[in-house]
Order: sequence, then C-alpha cells, then structure tokens
Amino acid sequence: MSCQEVNDYIQQFPPKQRRLLKEIRAAIRQVVPDTTQEKISYGIPTFHLKKNIIHYAGYTNHLGMYPIPKGDEAFQTAVEPYVKGKGTLHFSLEEELPVKLIKAVVLWRMKELNISAFATNEFSFLSAPAQRALENAKIKNLKTLSSYTYEEIAALHGIGASALRALEVKMEEQQLKFK
Repeated sequence: MSCQEVNDYIQQFPPKQRRLLKEIRAAIRQVVPDTTQEKISYGIPTFHLKKNIIHYAGYTNHLGMYPIPKGDEAFQTAVEPYVKGKGTLHFSLEEELPVKLIKAVVLWRMKELNISAFATNEFSFLSAPAQRALENAKIKNLKTLSSYTYEEIAALHGIGASALRALEVKMEEQQLKFK
C-alpha cells in the first residue's frame, strides 16, 4: 500500500470532491510527523504511524473523517456540528472545509495514541532530554534546526555540549550549519 494508491483513490472522484480530498490530505500532512505513512486501509486513505491515526473518504454528497477523538469540552463543541453517527465527521461539499478543525482532530487523535507531532527518527541519536528540548522548541528536523544560531540551541534546557557536537556532525553530513 502506498502514497500512489492514495493518489489513485483521489483521482477517481469528480473535480469538486478531488479538490476537497486534496485539501483534507494537505491539512493532515501539516500536522502529522514526517515519518507518517499514507496507505489505503478499509478501502479509504489512511495516515499511519505504528497505528492508524486518521482515515478520510469521499462520497457523493460529503467527505468523511474517522475516528473522532475525545478531546476536551471545547473540542467536542467545535466538532459537534459535523458529527454524523458514532465516530464519524461529515463535511459538506457545499461549504468551505474547516481546516483548523481538521488539524485539531488529527492532533487530538495523535494525543490519544500517544504519538508526538514531532515523532521522527531524525534526532534519535540524541538523549531523551535533548529530543524533548528540540520538540518543545518545535524543531522537527535538521533543516529547521539550521535556521537557529548555535547560541539559541545551546540555551535550550536539555541541550548539553555532547548534544550540540552531535547536532553539528549530523548537520555537516547534510551540508547544513547553524545560522
């Protein structure tokens, strides 16, 4: 199962649904970790990282998204107009997609599954405190890291001298350096 199969799935729909499916896909891609795989599961597009994170699908009169995470009270209030049946969100083809809500659904779902938005192997060579420091600073990869100065990274709680040396070596391997 591959990303190409997801492309094929989307291509089978008329232009309006195709555009909206691509929009949902793009919104989900913005919040899932870079290492997340796309596949077809249960006959519909699925984002997967060790577990199925979220499914979405096109239909004649709406788009669907599954499952609905629990979230907090504000989240439940926000999704309520879109809930149709147990664990299903329906988005009308006639309305603008609630992209912020779609992203929130994915983030809450990842929280339920204990999947960090920064779950990546890119920094697996670092200690857990150093990985958390980069995650808290929203640094997902070496390319993003290269937009920071050495001093800014050194100031992060959890980043020590050995982590800095290791980061410099990895950045050098990719022909990157601190700002």
